[in-house]
Amino acid sequence: MASAKAKEALFAEVKAEESAVSTVSVDRMAAPQMGADILQSSNLTRRALPLASASLVALLVGLFGSGIYVYCGRWAYLAIAVVLTAPSVLAPFVAPPAVDAGRPLGERYGVKATLWLAIFGFVGNWFWSHYFYTLLGATYTFDAHALNGAPVVAYLLTHVYFLVYHIAAAGVLRRLAAAGVAGPVYFAAVGGLAYTAAVFEAVSIAHFPGYSFPDVAAAVGPGAVVYALYFVVSFPAYTRLDAGRKGWSMRRVAADALAATMAVTLLLDFWRVGIGRVYGGDPVVGGMRIEGAGSEGGGGGGDARVPWI
Repeated sequence: MASAKAKEALFAEVKAEESAVSTVSVDRMAAPQMGADILQSSNLTRRALPLASASLVALLVGLFGSGIYVYCGRWAYLAIAVVLTAPSVLAPFVAPPAVDAGRPLGERYGVKATLWLAIFGFVGNWFWSHYFYTLLGATYTFDAHALNGAPVVAYLLTHVYFLVYHIAAAGVLRRLAAAGVAGPVYFAAVGGLAYTAAVFEAVSIAHFPGYSFPDVAAAVGPGAVVYALYFVVSFPAYTRLDAGRKGWSMRRVAADALAATMAVTLLLDFWRVGIGRVYGGDPVVGGMRIEGAGSEGGGGGGDARVPWI
């Protein structure tokens, strides 16, 4: 009898483990619709998307569209970037949505999303800007503080752009997944969203002469495909942020963001090796440069490189 009871207990334990494994597998496969705590993410969308969108409009219309940039120096650009970026970065900490308000900082969805995008954006500027210089011939010519050959203001404003892109894309992808869309159709949607974001950014800054390409048509066409490589990785990855019943630790959020950056780096380098630059004619030495600037630090090429500070 004891042996029979022991067998029954063992059988029950095995069944429980199988059930747990099955539940985890379903969570992972269905992460877009049932992962990423929907209540938290929807609250973040309602709070953060208007803030980031307002900052983006202020940048594109208030600064670029009005032509005020002609009166700006490096400190003015830096001040503008800080003012436009601060609301989106600080909101999850000082004015979180109700669902996050009572939680420790490390458990707030908004804080996790901020960390994920901050890591992704930092790597994008530190490393991937140089692929833009090489593959697209991109050149910065406005006076700005530089960090590893990319403007410091770009590190800041990238967060605003990326927050808008990723919140919007995550909303679409969750709805598609909830409707049962999967496989090639789902990935085609990811590609379409990625390319749309890339084209939007290329077009949105076209009127700012401080950032230019030798061939604008190539930058908006195949160049946008290069940029879209960022988002074919990041949109699905961001969408599954905090997936599962217990949510993610900050360590896991950081590891996931870093894994996404490695995937993007490989894709960009595969393009560099296998396809090369997207524009014709003689190669252009892209990077940060200003007439009369010193030749210290910076990086990226040009006759006169922008110093770090």
